Amino acid sequence: MFVIEKLSGIISSKIALNLKMDKDHEEIIAYGAFNLIQILWSIFLVATFGIVFGVLKEALIITFTISLLRKYSGGAHASSPGACAVIGAIVSVALALIIQQVFYKFRSLETIILAILSLMFSYYTVYRLAPVDSAAKPIRKLDKKQYLKKCSIITLNILVGLIMILVFLHVKYGRSILLNIIECIYLGVLWQAFTLTATGHKILSKVSQVFEYIIRRE
Repeated sequence: MFVIEKLSGIISSKIALNLKMDKDHEEIIAYGAFNLIQILWSIFLVATFGIVFGVLKEALIITFTISLLRKYSGGAHASSPGACAVIGAIVSVALALIIQQVFYKFRSLETIILAILSLMFSYYTVYRLAPVDSAAKPIRKLDKKQYLKKCSIITLNILVGLIMILVFLHVKYGRSILLNIIECIYLGVLWQAFTLTATGHKILSKVSQVFEYIIRRE
């Protein structure tokens, strides 16, 4: 992601020059600019793939669900920000396609049962493993780990509360689109919980290696 790094460096340099900031403040701005551009790039990829495959709404809901929980729970990381953005977009669109092509056959009861099973696994995994840090950004302080775990559980509670509201509205009004949104949320939560596990780390590591190999060959 040299392009994003270079662009964030240019932005921070211009801002620091205009505001007469020192090197430390320039690096802080560069870090913030990099994160912002990375987020926008990730959303752009998800939106582009979502439009191409006709699952824009589902892919975006899944992406935001994953991102919301990942903010506190952490999880497996790709070898580079570029690989992370592409793999994230592929996963979100793939899950959206599963919902569109397979889950549309499910009735309300089947959807609710799958949601309960997925959320049970997610609660167990998040409570046992979160937060999962990385070698680049290790979490050493116990109080911070406890804080992030607490926030992860609270985030899960909020998402479950949202699912319960959507279930109530579906039962009351019979709108199938509400089932679609429920499926997007619990699959997003399920995937994020999976990335906390050792198996999730191994799979993402292998996929990331393949991605980097393809990039180097090009």
